[in-house]
Amino acid sequence: SAPARSPRMQAKPDEASAWRREGIRRAEHVLALNPVDGRAMSLGALYLLDEGQADRAVEWSERALELYPNDMSSLGNGACLQAKLGHTDKAIALLERVSALGWGQREWLERDPDYDNLRDDPRFQRLLTTFK
Repeated sequence: SAPARSPRMQAKPDEASAWRREGIRRAEHVLALNPVDGRAMSLGALYLLDEGQADRAVEWSERALELYPNDMSSLGNGACLQAKLGHTDKAIALLERVSALGWGQREWLERDPDYDNLRDDPRFQRLLTTFK
């Protein structure tokens, strides 16, 4: 059976934008209290991107990866961000790191629309075989 869709995938556009703005607000609050919270940075980066703040999103994602280079949230969300930006090489490189650490879910990668622009890349297809 197909994996459950995340609430952001199910939401109407107005609701999704409101959720993203709230996610950004919460991430900013967490980062005000703890400026090195990698999870807040990596998750917040995706919300920023979807709210049209690509430069800030990349800054947050790169900072999370710099601080926590082997953290699943930093790597996975960074790969997603890079894929959505159309930066195939960067997205693949991050997914390769996820695979090397033995993490990741094949079914999610196969179905998540955020990875649609990677689907035809032979490197992505090869990577899929490394995930469970």
